[in-house]
Amino acid sequence: MPHAVVPAAPPRTAPCRSSSRTAGPAKPDSERGTDERAERARRQGVRVGERPRRAPRGEIMSPIEYSAEIAELLGKVRRRPTAGWPWRPGEQVPEGLPVKQSWGWLFAPDGRVLTLVNPRDGICSLPGGSLEPEDDGDPSAALARESAEEAQALIGRPYYLGYLYDRVGSANGGHECARVRMAAALRAVGPSAADPASGRHYRRLLVAPGLAVELLGWGAPGLRQARAAVATAARWLGVPAAANEAIEELPVEGCTVSPGIVYQGAVHPGGGRPRAQG
Repeated sequence: MPHAVVPAAPPRTAPCRSSSRTAGPAKPDSERGTDERAERARRQGVRVGERPRRAPRGEIMSPIEYSAEIAELLGKVRRRPTAGWPWRPGEQVPEGLPVKQSWGWLFAPDGRVLTLVNPRDGICSLPGGSLEPEDDGDPSAALARESAEEAQALIGRPYYLGYLYDRVGSANGGHECARVRMAAALRAVGPSAADPASGRHYRRLLVAPGLAVELLGWGAPGLRQARAAVATAARWLGVPAAANEAIEELPVEGCTVSPGIVYQGAVHPGGGRPRAQG
């Protein structure tokens, strides 16, 4: 099976604007069903379209602006228990340690990242998943394929960030393995559709990396991973180190996010083993 990644309908639309899911003025908290995480997120950012800024001492920053429907979705978010896998930033995966999964921080030009939310159970995730035979051992190819399947997304060239060492091997039949993390530009998304492998139909949000860590429930280790992703994206993709902190849902009909070359699944040198960039 070739590695080319094509969404169900290649997007030829204008650049992304606010989601068509906007549901008018925000409802009171009692009606919106927002929980503590959503409320805390609402108080931490900037208005849509503004650049993020640091608040002078004693000043409260203006709230993040988003639709009532996004507020309702955030109110359903629940975190998975953290696994505690050690993060190995910039280290190559040792020979003999199998790479079983590849997940990606996919960046919009304003520094926000694609974060998926399963509306049925409130679980958030980054795009990515397990390597399949058609990926030929290449984590970049797996990320491109999984991004297309889960989020109908096209991505640019992935950059290797490091790996998580899973000594329990929950993704490898009880044997130790590596879970690779990468960063790439989010080029476009096609019309929203269910993942053909799992049947999950994700909601697709653009959020600041720090807020993504909070939604994912990754804590301090996740923040270290996010910092590595932001540093790589700032260097190689030209995104700002301080992201726009507005929360936006990508249109269900799809859109272009950042025009550019689409990654087509080229295998890294060294038999598909990921290599650090720079």
